[in-house]
Order: sequence, then C-alpha cells, then structure tokens
Amino acid sequence: MKHGIIEILRQRADEYETISFTENDPSKFMHMAKGKRNREATAFVASALSFGSRKQFLPKIQFIFDLAKGNVDKWIREGNFEDAFQPNDIRPFYRFFTFAQMNAFFRAYKSALDEYDTLGALVASKAKGNAVNAVEVICTHFREHGSRGVIPADAKSACKRVCMFLRWMVRDSSPCTLSERSSRILSSFLASPPLYLSKASVSANWIFCFFKTLSLARTRWHRESKSSFVRGLSVYTWQRLRRGRM
Repeated sequence: MKHGIIEILRQRADEYETISFTENDPSKFMHMAKGKRNREATAFVASALSFGSRKQFLPKIQFIFDLAKGNVDKWIREGNFEDAFQPNDIRPFYRFFTFAQMNAFFRAYKSALDEYDTLGALVASKAKGNAVNAVEVICTHFREHGSRGVIPADAKSACKRVCMFLRWMVRDSSPCTLSERSSRILSSFLASPPLYLSKASVSANWIFCFFKTLSLARTRWHRESKSSFVRGLSVYTWQRLRRGRM
C-alpha cells in the first residue's frame, strides 16, 4: 500500500506540475500580471477567492482583474476598489462574501501595502523565518484591520488558501509558481538554514504537498482509506525532506 500511494503521488505531481495546468486554475492570473508587486497582489487576491467551483470563482477573479485593468496592486494601493465595492453594500459577491466584506478585505490589504509596501515585506518583518508564523502574520493583520471571513481570523483552521498563496510565492522548480519569476518575493521568511532540517520551520512545500494530496483524496479515495493515504503521504514527504528535495 505504502509504495502504491507514493507512486500515485509522483504520478499526480508529474501530471499537475505543468504550465498547461494553469489554464483552468486560479494561478493563471498571476502569470497574466506584469511586475513583481502586481504578481504578488494578483496572486493573493486570486488565492483568497479560490474555493468552491472553478466555474464560479474564476469569473469573480477575472472580474476583479478586469476592474483593475490588469494591475491589481495599483488598483488596491490607490483605493480604486472603493468604486465597485462599497463598505455598506451587503449584496453577495461570491458565495457568502458580500461586496462589503470584499471592501474590508481590500482595505486591510491596502493598509499592509501602505505600511510595508508589499505583503511579502510584512511577512518577512514579523514571521521570524518561520513558515507557520507567516500564516499567522497574514491572518492576524487582516483580522486586526477589520477584515472578516475572506482571510481566516487565525491559523487554527487549515488556512488552505493562505498556504496555497505562500506556495505560489516561494516554491522552487515549478512552472506553476512564481518563485523564480518574482525573485522570491516572500522567500525571506524561509531563511532558516537549511529549511528541511529545521525543527522550528515548516516547509511551504510540505504545506502544498499535504493539502494538494488531500484534495486528491477527496475525489479518488473513500473516507475509510484516507488515514492510510495520509500515512503514505507522510512517508513520501519525509523522504523528500531528508533528500533536500522540498
């Protein structure tokens, strides 16, 4: 069972870690954006809305990308989101997110840009080289600046969308991520040497591997086999950590 699961993981990695995978994936928007800061901002907004049906959330991300005329960073930095997203507009925007909630999300994001210039700089200044701290820093900032729902209030939940964003920013050797194109905008929070031997840090790639594999479990595995699936994942990931491949 263990070796079979490892082989499935490798096969799925080969299948999905291709640039063609981004054609119907929220990560495509960050590849459409130009400029380091804009790619980061586009990636973060896209990740925040990436749940539910792709047929539903991809048009919502496209809507914002079009409103921003392809420059999400400038759109948020200059407060232009206020035109379309009013603070008292309780109409639903996507699922249970209202236009008012999106306004609060954009305002909280703007506050991070105003004070730190980029979200990556905010993380680098407060996470102390710890990837778990990085998730907590992002959640705490948005909670303390009035945003509710779009970003989890704390790191007690899975925080899958925040983890996905961090993976997009820092993961090396993948055509689906931005690490090489963006000069590792957020990689400063992974500065612990070497990361895969540090007990105090959790690799963003571990986070990616864990949650991506669980998403496969949702469609491929019955509930009773998930525990074996996760055990196999742990063995496979630990082997990669020891070899320095994550």
